[in-house]
Parts: sequence; structure tokens; C-alpha cells
Amino acid sequence: MARYRIDSISELARQMGFTPHEARVNQIDAAEELLHTIDPGKAYPVEFVVFRITGYHPRGLSEELLAGAALQHDLGLLIEHVSETLDVRTDALAEPVLGIEDVTERFNVTSKTIQR
Repeated sequence: MARYRIDSISELARQMGFTPHEARVNQIDAAEELLHTIDPGKAYPVEFVVFRITGYHPRGLSEELLAGAALQHDLGLLIEHVSETLDVRTDALAEPVLGIEDVTERFNVTSKTIQR
């Protein structure tokens, strides 16, 4: 299992597990949106990241800057881990969901490649 590189993102993911279901859905959406805007060559303040995901301006957080590449990695993990707490069925989603077999066929790769 992949591990977080940034302790503050790991802690945020842990805390998000305790938020109400609908709030977690919105926070995951916000984290996905943020993930797509992160430049791996830049650094980002922890407060900025927390605000973009939760809408909350935390006080007293360290002034640590998070490396973009590590942040991209950890946001992916956060999205995956918090999504697992939602217990969402694929047939309940509005957008199409592909199974591993569908993806392997579409991209002409093995299931092992997809799993990695």
C-alpha cells in the first residue's frame, strides 16, 4: 500500500473520515479539482491546500510549503482513501464507471498494468 509523503495531508485524510457523508463527497470533489491544478514544480502552503479542500481557513498551521510533486502523490492517496469510506455503489453514480476489464480492452494493456 502506498504511503503518504506529507504528514499534514495524511492527518487531513484521517480527519476527513469523520466528516458527514455529503461533506466528504464535496471535499473529494474539491481535492480532485485541486489535484488537476497542482504544478509539480511549485510549492504550496498547507493552509491553501486545506482551504481548497475543506473551505475552512485553519489557524495555527505550520507555514510549511508542500512540494507540488509530493502533494500530487498525496492528494491522489487522500482521494482514494477517503473515497473508500463513502461506500458508493457504481450503479448509483451519474457518470460512467469502467471496470478493469473495460479499461484493459480500451487501452490495450494487461490488468496487471492497470492495478499498478
